[in-house]
Amino acid sequence: MFNVTVLRMKDIIRYIIMIIIAIILIISISKMFTLIKKDEKDLEKEKQEEKKTFGSFIKCLDKTIPAISIIDEESNKEENKTEKNYLEEFLKTEISSIKGMEEAEKKEQEKIDKNEENKKEEEKKEQVIQLANTEKVQTEVVTPNPIAEKFNVQYGNVKIKNGTSYTLTEDMLKPDITIENKNVLIFHTHSCESYTSSEKYQYIPTGNYRTTDLNFSVTRVGTELENYLKQYNINTIHDKSYHDYPAYNGSYTRSLATVEGILKNTPSDIVIDLHRDAIGSREDYAPTVKIGEDYCAQIMFVIRNK
Repeated sequence: MFNVTVLRMKDIIRYIIMIIIAIILIISISKMFTLIKKDEKDLEKEKQEEKKTFGSFIKCLDKTIPAISIIDEESNKEENKTEKNYLEEFLKTEISSIKGMEEAEKKEQEKIDKNEENKKEEEKKEQVIQLANTEKVQTEVVTPNPIAEKFNVQYGNVKIKNGTSYTLTEDMLKPDITIENKNVLIFHTHSCESYTSSEKYQYIPTGNYRTTDLNFSVTRVGTELENYLKQYNINTIHDKSYHDYPAYNGSYTRSLATVEGILKNTPSDIVIDLHRDAIGSREDYAPTVKIGEDYCAQIMFVIRNK
């Protein structure tokens, strides 16, 4: 007796597919376990290798780090030295600049102080040096026994002794002098004429009321006159040449030569020959004038207007 099973083709194919899937699953699971086991071994091996490599790296660092430390230390020293040099140069530059500024400020302040000092000095001179009539200072003759006046011409309050053959007219005496360039020349025919020596003002005489010391002769009067004129912005030349020393005779000839030489190079509107005038042993020999609180001796101007 035979058992016959009839299978359809569709069922056969389904069974085959199921068997194949089962086989694939078995193979996959087997491979997965194999890989896991292998991975564990590889990981352990890799760990060993890493540990070995890390140990070598640590050893290398142990040798290298001291060298790096030394290099870093030297580098830091060099950098500190460089920074220090830069700092020193910077400080030197700043200090130099500050000193320069201080010097400039000091010079500027000295200049300002000098200008202020000059300004005060000028103001002081302007206050002191003024004409008598602008100060309204009283002027009077104080000679106890004045000598007899000998004059033959008078213009206003000015008394003139004309010892020449010229007739002095009012037009000639009228003080309407026009000064174009304000040049004045002062000289002294008798440069050594001096005044009576005193205890306070003593000088070495070189003759009868004469001295070559120009600080105590009529030449000093010329210097004071020069200072007055310059206060009024008048160009003034003061010649201090000796014309009466060592010889008195020929004084006018020598002074004329001096004046002519100066006028060739420096034309002047007014030429003044300044003299001490008379002097004697008696107090009343010549007038003494009191201007304010000061006593003044008599002087004489010989003036030539070109």
